[in-house]
Amino acid sequence: DRGASWDFHQSLFGATLKHVFKESENWLAVGEKLLLHSSNGGQQWQESPMTEAAKRRLNASRQGTCVGTDLPKDNTSCLLAMHAHSPEGLPNVETLRFHGDSGLAIGESGLLMLTEDGGRTWNARHGLAMGAITTFAVEGRVIAAMNRSKLAASSDGGRTFALATLPSPLVGGLEDVHITAAGAVYVCGKKGYILKSEGNLRSWLPLNTGERNTRHFKRLFGVGGNIYAAGSRGELLRSVNEGASWRPIALGLQGEVSAMSGEGDTVMALMHDAKKGSWLLRSEDRGAHFAMHRALGLLSDGEQQDDIYFSWRQGELHWGARHSADGGRTWTLHANRSATEQELRRHLRGALSKRRLTLRAPGAPPELKLVLPFDAKQLACTDDGPCWINTGSSLFRSSLSR
Repeated sequence: DRGASWDFHQSLFGATLKHVFKESENWLAVGEKLLLHSSNGGQQWQESPMTEAAKRRLNASRQGTCVGTDLPKDNTSCLLAMHAHSPEGLPNVETLRFHGDSGLAIGESGLLMLTEDGGRTWNARHGLAMGAITTFAVEGRVIAAMNRSKLAASSDGGRTFALATLPSPLVGGLEDVHITAAGAVYVCGKKGYILKSEGNLRSWLPLNTGERNTRHFKRLFGVGGNIYAAGSRGELLRSVNEGASWRPIALGLQGEVSAMSGEGDTVMALMHDAKKGSWLLRSEDRGAHFAMHRALGLLSDGEQQDDIYFSWRQGELHWGARHSADGGRTWTLHANRSATEQELRRHLRGALSKRRLTLRAPGAPPELKLVLPFDAKQLACTDDGPCWINTGSSLFRSSLSR
């Protein structure tokens, strides 16, 4: 069947065979001093005296490489070596598969190449050569993906991406990205930089966070229409005018704000320090001022994860797999909820665990569990659009939006 499937038959003679050919209705296998023949399609083999025809086949099998790209003549053989190169400028190929003249090549940066003529011509598609993806965000049709040195953004639902031109001091120090409901993208990092882009996301504007600002911003949050930037040494800046100006908020604690959420005039923040412990902060003036609401002690590694769920709504605080109805004084565990479960959109929750995605609707006991063919690191969905998964090297988009 033209090589689509193969049967294996062990020779009892233990010889190294050089050539196999068909003569009349018999199959013959030739070794240096051995000739085997089979009259039943290779099911059984018997030794036969060496024939002149078999010697000619054996001599033909000793030939070296073919001349140029010419195929061997009938009843002769040679080693044909050909090289095919992917077009210059494409990412590196990692895996190659052929079935006849149809071939598939996949590689770095989402490279996908198809050929129908044995590799002479290729149709190639690929993503951006930006390496690993450590952080990404999605809001409506706006998507941003980044690592420490590169940032790519899309304003058309992921159909096209563009690499951002970053200020040289920020290269190697990108930390976080946030997208507002209006589609504006903010990124932060070292040397006091916060960048903003809108519209087609082709130009990026450094925002004024203060003269001689050397803060290392680690996280960005959007709460109640305001933008917050958290530094590595307890700094917290707030902007109420879409990044045009920033005001520092004195917290009186050393640590890092790792999560924020709010509703109405109330804004809650989670702050932690690896040695001194963690604190729950609360604001009753829409985030203009904060006071320590409760000390929480040292956090576990799981409670410090970037993707842990933290939400304040309807007077209740939800944090990981637990929630509190009295402002953090007492906590109740959700027995059937993962600590990394998050609210993907209204009436849909989801959690990632290695190569498994669990989806469920609040109040509905049945769960939908999907086994993924890759290791997933981050999950995000939009209210009306598809869901996205970050594997660390690629972004995957769901085919169904609901």
